[in-house]
Amino acid sequence: MGKRISLSIASILLFFSMFLIVGCGEVYPTKIEVISATLKTQYFVGEKIDLQGAKFVVHFSNDTTKEVYIDDKNITSNIKTLSTDVAGKKTLTVVYGEDINHKVYQNIEIMVVNPEIKEFSLIESTLPKTIKQYDEFDTSNIVAKVVYNDGEEIEIKAESLEFSEIDTSVLGEKIVTVSYEGHEVTFFIEVVKLKIKEMHPTGDISSIYYVGDVINYNIIHLGVTLDNGEEKILMGDDIQISRTIDTTQPGEYQVTILYVGDDYELEEPEMKAVFEVEVKEKP
Repeated sequence: MGKRISLSIASILLFFSMFLIVGCGEVYPTKIEVISATLKTQYFVGEKIDLQGAKFVVHFSNDTTKEVYIDDKNITSNIKTLSTDVAGKKTLTVVYGEDINHKVYQNIEIMVVNPEIKEFSLIESTLPKTIKQYDEFDTSNIVAKVVYNDGEEIEIKAESLEFSEIDTSVLGEKIVTVSYEGHEVTFFIEVVKLKIKEMHPTGDISSIYYVGDVINYNIIHLGVTLDNGEEKILMGDDIQISRTIDTTQPGEYQVTILYVGDDYELEEPEMKAVFEVEVKEKP
């Protein structure tokens, strides 16, 4: 009877020993999963990848789980080898585990994209308001502003912009379209008349005539300098000679030439060209 009891006790002890060995075996990680809401997976070109705050769920062999942050002592990653210099897909590898035989990892796709234009506008202070008739349209001082969806703002100079052509031979308001990388904006510019800045008598003008001479007024012209620097000779219906010269008798005359045409405006409303003429007796 005593032998049977001893055998039964030995069997029970052996059973519990085996249970403890199996039930209390080594616990090791079997899987790691990122909590998506805690990890940013899209970056702009040139933007630094930031894993701070990223959180993961680690599964273990005993069917338990644990949440860990990226800075956990048992987590390593390849973040130092990832570059955002070029757009495209990158793979972030996160590894968990101390024991080399029981490490788990997860590959996470990171997208690097080029920033897109969110706003395209023109800097008002750089826009010409008027252009002189027949002048070449000068866009060299125009500057645009671009705002990207990554928050960056840059200024774009004229050489990188495209401009629509305008007809400066016709007076009036014109619409200019400015384009940059598929984006367009417009502004208005008015073609205005050139202004006469200076004027002087010209042509085959003599300061001395003799009694009996016949004066050809058609050879009296008006030389003008426009506000774009161009010089013109005006004649015919564009000018008006204020008084005639009486060559029937000796005398001194002041002759005034006025511009009466429609092609230009006067810089000063009372502008005129004046020259002196003397009529003498024939020697």
